[in-house]
Amino acid sequence: MTPHHHWLRNYTPKCVAIKLADNNIVYSTGVGTVVFSPVINGKTVRSVKFTRVLHVPDLRNNLLSVLYLTRTIGFTVHITASQMSFECPTGTPLFVASISNSNAAFLDGSTVPLAKYASAATALPLDIDLWHRRLDHHHLAGVRTLLDKNLVTGMHLDSKSAPDPIC
Repeated sequence: MTPHHHWLRNYTPKCVAIKLADNNIVYSTGVGTVVFSPVINGKTVRSVKFTRVLHVPDLRNNLLSVLYLTRTIGFTVHITASQMSFECPTGTPLFVASISNSNAAFLDGSTVPLAKYASAATALPLDIDLWHRRLDHHHLAGVRTLLDKNLVTGMHLDSKSAPDPIC
């Protein structure tokens, strides 16, 4: 499960109730595939596709079901004091997770972005409204911050038209 909609490929709507450890219930809004680029012993290895990943906007962190991987997929998980290693049925490690001092584990590596650039071809003027739409209708103040503080590369305006008030 992930709160990050922009990581998901082949996204389709799906509503599932999820009961959290604190007994709160949150709901997924969709499901898709996440491509992950693992790092094992300091080296980037072959990408892994996590399928059937639920998009749960109310989560604060990603959640990975270790029991699902062991029971359904046949993974073997080796746990030491500092690391978890996830191995496929052949015994080859596919990815690892470092264990923090607070006993939380985080996968070593990074997600593979959907596209390198958000600037697909268009006949529309390159203005704040177009960037707002390209960024999945992210709030305009956030889009302006990206532009004003140069937080991303390749993002510029050709036109200063006003944003669409309907959106």
